Order: sequence, then C-alpha cells, then structure tokens
Amino acid sequence: MQVLEKASHAVAAVEDGVTHMRYAMTAVFARERMVYVKRLEKLVRRQSGFLHCNPRWHEEKMRRWDDLFLFLYGLPIQVQVELGVKAAKRCLTAFRFLYPEDQRPQQVLEALEVWFQNREQGVELLRRCEMGDLFTPREYARFLHAIDYLRKVVLLWSDDRFRSAAAIADVVGECAEQGSEEAWRGDDPEAWWSVKRANEALEITACSDLSDEEEERLEEEWDRLMEVEVDLERSDFGNVAAWAVARREWYVVSEWLREIAEKYPIAEKPTRWERKVWGHNLWMFPDPRPGE
Repeated sequence: MQVLEKASHAVAAVEDGVTHMRYAMTAVFARERMVYVKRLEKLVRRQSGFLHCNPRWHEEKMRRWDDLFLFLYGLPIQVQVELGVKAAKRCLTAFRFLYPEDQRPQQVLEALEVWFQNREQGVELLRRCEMGDLFTPREYARFLHAIDYLRKVVLLWSDDRFRSAAAIADVVGECAEQGSEEAWRGDDPEAWWSVKRANEALEITACSDLSDEEEERLEEEWDRLMEVEVDLERSDFGNVAAWAVARREWYVVSEWLREIAEKYPIAEKPTRWERKVWGHNLWMFPDPRPGE
C-alpha cells in the first residue's frame, strides 16, 4: 500500500499547512467591517486568468473564509442567523427538487423563521428537528452540515460569541461551496466522483484492517482515480463552470455583508485563543477555554 500511504501523508501535510496558514491569516484584524467586504470583493473581481487552474484559488478562498469569521464576530445573534438562513436557502431549491422526501433542511429553516418571531417556540421546534446522517446524500454533505450548524447555533451557541460566529462563517462558506460543487458535479461527474472516492479510499486505509486482496483492489482503483485527479483542468478550481459559480456565490455573500457592515461598521476582535481554535478548525469541539 505504498501509494496510498504516501498519498495519505501528503494530504495530512497539506491539511496541516492549511491550518497553520489559516491561523496566521486570522491575525490580520481590521477595525472596520467594510474592510472585510472589500477583501472579498477583490477576490470575486479578479481576472479569470489569474486563478483559473491555479491551486492558489483555494488559498484565496481560505483567506476570505477567515475574513468572514472576523466580520461576523460580535454581531447580534439574529443578524448572524439571518445571514446563515439566506445562504442555506440558495441551496434549498436544488436539494428539494432532487430529494423531495427529505424534509430535514426545510424543517430547520421553517423553525428558524419561527425563532425570529418567537424565541421559545422556535427553540422548541428546532429541538424536534432530527438531522440524522449528515453524509446522506453525500453530494449534499456540505449543505446538510450547514443546516446542522444553523440548528446548533440557536440551541447551543446563541450566547457564545465565538462559536456562533465560527458556525455561521462555516454555514455561509459551505453553502457557497455547495453551489460550486454542484456545477462541478454536473459538468464533470467523473472528476467529482473520483475526488470523493479518493478521499474515501484514504479514510479506509486509515481506519480499516484490509486483507491483501482488498489492498490490491484498492491500490488498482487508486491508480485509476489519480489519472483523473492529476488533470488540473478537471479539478474544482480548473473546471470553468465550478469556478464561475464559486465567484458568483461569493459575490452574493459580499453584497449581503456590505448591507450588514453599513449598519454595524465597527468590528470586534476575537481573543488570541479564539483565533487559534478557529485557525485549527477545532471550534465545534467543547474544549475548555483559558481559566476554565
């Protein structure tokens, strides 16, 4: 399993690099929220030739994701949830068309609409919403996790300024990426499936004891998958449709943020501990805070 072991180590190294890079980026704090809006607008208005088929597209988006967290930190909880609901609704139409019997997202969003008017009644409705398996259907895992975060923001983190901002940042970001991923899957389903399957293969090798025969079959499948993955033109940042939709979705987000920044112009600064936990993508875990 040398190929899979090397790939697993490579992925781990990249992920570790991204978390450290992300932490360094969140240190760039801006006192005025409009600064974050302008940074996002700069990304979506970049000339296509600069980032198309360029892995730096992921790096640029990660920076803006950090800006989104810093933008949200300290905003009233209702403003944050309203933003998250807007983002989720952009994915809901396609999800309902493809999976009309799956009412989980619809039920959560309807409960949140009640929560905007009546806190106690909305919380009661949200408690009745069961999310179940967030990876089924797997092509909408991003969207389902975003819906689950929206639910938990109200039920668990409404008084936690750090985790509410982190959760809504991920809600908005995941929904934007869901739209891009749908375009990629529709335009090049083989490439989309190959990447998903490659990730599953890495998880299998990390968590399962495979027989020699199973290892050999997985090794052969990995080689086939890599033939697709090495073609940057077919990656999520190389696929023209996916790339265009990603820019469109982040542009819509920037328009929403501009409206909020005009009403709440001054940003609040997270603590060093909060920035570190966000940067390492550990915000959803109940780790004790300093002094607790």
